[in-house]
Amino acid sequence: MPQAPTPSLTLDLRDSRVRALLAEPAALWTWEVVRRFDGPVSVRQLSEMVGREQSATQGVLDALVALRLVVARAANAAARMVRYEAATQALVVVFDSGDAEQVSEIRRLGARFKELSRAGCMAIEEYPSPEAFAFEYARPTRLDAEQIARLKSLMKQVRNLLEQAASTSTIEEGGGGVFCTHQVLIEVHPCKPRTLPLPQIVLAPRAEIEAARSLVAGSGMPSLSMRERTVALAMAAGKSRPAIASELGLSVNTVATVSKRVYAKLKVRSRAELANKLRG
Repeated sequence: MPQAPTPSLTLDLRDSRVRALLAEPAALWTWEVVRRFDGPVSVRQLSEMVGREQSATQGVLDALVALRLVVARAANAAARMVRYEAATQALVVVFDSGDAEQVSEIRRLGARFKELSRAGCMAIEEYPSPEAFAFEYARPTRLDAEQIARLKSLMKQVRNLLEQAASTSTIEEGGGGVFCTHQVLIEVHPCKPRTLPLPQIVLAPRAEIEAARSLVAGSGMPSLSMRERTVALAMAAGKSRPAIASELGLSVNTVATVSKRVYAKLKVRSRAELANKLRG
């Protein structure tokens, strides 16, 4: 029986293969799709999902296997078919904060990631739907209709909070200045067709790597598969097993089995504990 992916695997920025990985969008997209896939995936399936030639996808997978981010498993000894799955649920990269070259590399990577996260977005006026609205998030993500509705509701709450703060803020003589303390920027842009997801990457100075590992391992969610995450969030929201099964197109027995795995992985015994765990 395959082992569950580890919370994180530490990569070192001094490794040229790691720098190449972080600089190559196809590698990042491929790893994130493999990580999100609920079970081992073949080269053919992956190529179809990301829209690339199988030879190119195979090259990326070989590089990911070499870095131990992905493992190759024989799906069928007789057919000699190989399938791939993520060996870790988070990318943690360590660097030397005193090394000027590595710090410059981090800055270049940061700018590149920002560019990639916006590359798949279109301006509101380009999007042919009156339902478009603005929101800023770190990277492209998939949202269904229910999540969009919840997001809009949360944004209204944020807007009301900011308007309330602005309306109640007063300036008094001798009060120590009129300088603002925070700037809030929130945007949402519909993605262009076939925009692929980017992974979350934790970059930590070498002296702080243990804290970074603990942060990733303690968050709970990275230890779950995509199906387990979906079921966990639905359960934490108070949805019944039949309702979850209906939404996901699963049997109630399957939802029950997945929920047991969620409880075991997150070490919780009730929905209340699960909700608290997911809130961090």
